[in-house]
Amino acid sequence: MSTKRFKVFEKPPIEESYDYAEQVRRQIERCLEASAIEDKRIRYETFKACVLALENLIPFEDRDEELDKALAETKYVDLKDVRPKFAGVKASKETCEERGIPTFVEIIETNWNQYFRVIFNKFVALKVTVRRGSYSG
Repeated sequence: MSTKRFKVFEKPPIEESYDYAEQVRRQIERCLEASAIEDKRIRYETFKACVLALENLIPFEDRDEELDKALAETKYVDLKDVRPKFAGVKASKETCEERGIPTFVEIIETNWNQYFRVIFNKFVALKVTVRRGSYSG
């Protein structure tokens, strides 16, 4: 680093340029590293956070309806069983219906692997990164 002192109104020169493609490549590597974590819960949350960070690297002007549609297709509805337990046994569907207790709740989930592939393909389309090997994702 330079030892030259700058006056208050002068801006120091930029010593390193911001390499956008390198930032994207590093974030893709973080996503791949997160997908290899052994603990399922930690892997899920870490991978999700890495994929969302990768999505945030897509410039606003390069976002389009096609990307939004592809990302929306990664969402699916999962039914969660919310029946109460009595003495460790879940209540039957008939019992819940008689008492007005809901049996299942719809939860909208995201397939994060598919979400990652959509974002990766967007970077390939933007020519920021390339596919290597025989991966056709």
